[in-house]
Amino acid sequence: MRSVSLNQSRTPVRTGGVDDANARGADAGGHADWLAREIAASIDDPRPNIPHDAVLADLEADLATLPD
Repeated sequence: MRSVSLNQSRTPVRTGGVDDANARGADAGGHADWLAREIAASIDDPRPNIPHDAVLADLEADLATLPD
């Protein structure tokens, strides 16, 4: 699997006196690692890509079958 590095700012952002790490939760680093693995897996996926318009058309068709 290819390694993907996410550009993460090390500068804390203040939000009402709470630093960014606490505002986002204690496991922000774990989430970034998980996201990097998901991105790498998606890039390495050998299945053909599905065009965005095709996905939206399929979604709209599925939504149209739902009751109001």
